[in-house]
Amino acid sequence: MRLQTVTRLALVALVAVLCTQVVTAAPYPDIAWCDRQNLFFWNQTAEDAPDGYLAMDNVPQPAEQNITTITISVGDGVVPIANYISPIGEPGTALIIPDLWRFRTYAGVTSDPGETQIIYQVWNRTIDGTETEIFYEDSISHDVNGGGPTEYDLNYARRNYTVLSPTDRLVVKVFAQTSHASPIDVDYYTAGTNYASMVSMGDINCPSGDVYDDTPIIFGTLGLLTGVFIIMKFRKG
Repeated sequence: MRLQTVTRLALVALVAVLCTQVVTAAPYPDIAWCDRQNLFFWNQTAEDAPDGYLAMDNVPQPAEQNITTITISVGDGVVPIANYISPIGEPGTALIIPDLWRFRTYAGVTSDPGETQIIYQVWNRTIDGTETEIFYEDSISHDVNGGGPTEYDLNYARRNYTVLSPTDRLVVKVFAQTSHASPIDVDYYTAGTNYASMVSMGDINCPSGDVYDDTPIIFGTLGLLTGVFIIMKFRKG
């Protein structure tokens, strides 16, 4: 093989490598997603949960229907129903990206529908117990306007990014409030097979190694084509 040909082939290889390497991932790559939805069901166990929290998991709890009932009136303000926490290391992603969150809720009230709300707050909890609200400190609410169990589908288009560490946990706090002067009962349904309240996080950014990245292939191919173009120019010269 002539030295000139070897030189040209080496140049093609070098250009392909350089074109592959010059592309660096953006800090928050929207295209890096797992093609899956993270579903969390509200369970009634306290396994691996701090005091005052119940577990939420990717699978429904194999248990009978649970109804959590609180009695509230307008003077009570915002009243907690339950706090749910994911296992350590869940949702198992390095980054929560902007996407649609869906809260599927089964609830009911005892009287005068339309003046009572179920409220959600979503937090990130670190290993030392520090909690940070991750929805711009917004509370997500939905009117409860019927006897239970009634299904309510609450959507929230989340616009910001949240970076997680491998030991972080997701926390969802559920509240209720009412404008009724006299006390009413609010029923919140979890577990069971028919009325299992839950949240869907939508598509999430994957941990390292789970993402298919075709950038090297694309730019390697471009580099190869560039090298071929250079060879052709050499031949014409």
